[in-house]
Amino acid sequence: MPTSTMARPPVRMLESSGQRCPSIDDLGADLMTDQQLKAAHKAMPFCPFTVLMADGRSFHVPHPDFLFMSPTGRTVIIYQEDDEFSILDLPLMTEIQMAQPAGSKS
Repeated sequence: MPTSTMARPPVRMLESSGQRCPSIDDLGADLMTDQQLKAAHKAMPFCPFTVLMADGRSFHVPHPDFLFMSPTGRTVIIYQEDDEFSILDLPLMTEIQMAQPAGSKS
């Protein structure tokens, strides 16, 4: 099944304090795309986020050095703090959860 026809939930913002994180508009479309993941990964300043998978697993990205993307953007490697890592397929990612910018309202 092509990923372009699969509807996915938009990026959801979570509450946090003291950090300026990208807004949903900064990340783009309502579909989980490599551009959306790259935007979260390269945000300045960086805001930690969590990637949710279709099977219910989640992977926290506390710093940009913990995430790597293949040149095509389809394969993603996320490291954990203990040097364990997971190799993930972008089409199986369903959502990015990010901290909400300080002072903004949902």
